[in-house]
Amino acid sequence: MKFYSFFLVVLLISCNTTIKKDHVKGFLDLLPHDTAINLNYEVYNTCTTNYFYAKDTTKGTLSRLVYYDKDGREKSTAYQFYESRIPATSLCMYDKDGRKTEEYYRIDEKGRLSSFTKTIFEYNESGKLARTIAFDFMRRMKEGIVRGLGTSGGCIVSDEDYEPKRSWALNTVWNYVYDKEGNLIEKFRSFPRDMYQDRYLYKYDNRGRLIEERSFSQGHLYYVESYQYYDGGYEYTRVLYDEDGTRAKQWNDSLETIDTFRYAVDRFNNQLEEKIIEEGGRLVSRDRNYYDKKNRIIRKEIYDEDGKLLGFYAHQYADSVVKPRQLNFSLSNESDK
Repeated sequence: MKFYSFFLVVLLISCNTTIKKDHVKGFLDLLPHDTAINLNYEVYNTCTTNYFYAKDTTKGTLSRLVYYDKDGREKSTAYQFYESRIPATSLCMYDKDGRKTEEYYRIDEKGRLSSFTKTIFEYNESGKLARTIAFDFMRRMKEGIVRGLGTSGGCIVSDEDYEPKRSWALNTVWNYVYDKEGNLIEKFRSFPRDMYQDRYLYKYDNRGRLIEERSFSQGHLYYVESYQYYDGGYEYTRVLYDEDGTRAKQWNDSLETIDTFRYAVDRFNNQLEEKIIEEGGRLVSRDRNYYDKKNRIIRKEIYDEDGKLLGFYAHQYADSVVKPRQLNFSLSNESDK
């Protein structure tokens, strides 16, 4: 019975996520052919974000620089270890309705093999995001090269294992499904098939508020997030699961804790505070956000479990720029050797 149930779940998920070969070919028809990227564009206002350690306000480190287009949309962003991001640059393209149609993303971190990603955004008849198709432009391992434990080539990868120049390939495809009210009810990855967390299901209450998110990984339930709402905020709990459907366990065989993420919001639904609380009530961390009169975040403070200020992000906006600035986004296909 257990095997039958597992087989049924896999079958149902496969029906939802399988892409036929001709569909994959259709995505490959969108594959870029540029071996060198060189894009010029205009930007107007900016937002500069600096990170300060603890209470030190004199030695800020530039962590992010956002450029906006003439309509106030984020056009380009240069990241410098901003939150969980490594040094990188992004560039966004929009259609006449203000919807994002393309996004370019370039890894700029020194010491890493340079890579470049282009994501295409497709929309349904209602204007909702229906699919994202991402391609990457990077150096790839030569055909026949195999590295890893137990292989004849061993685990050490050298520069000679890679092709000298970058090439384009399909990276991933995400699909989005909505109910008749326009709520997102499913998001699934149809390419590639061997990645973790490849499907998400969403449920809503009668007010259209998200009450549950389920994440699946290679056919099995990975986590469940359950939402509760109250005056001035909301929270959700996250429960992790093992492949057999039971609560996930840690290395010492004890159950993974059920974490609670609690948010306080203002009347504009801006997040004022985030608390992460472990099962049992221990406060793991707390973030505090501050906004200006235009509802733009101007400061984010990060505290540890003891209430000690670890550091903060300070956002500074440059408004009313009359003359646009010309920028360039490029990537060549020269050898990385």
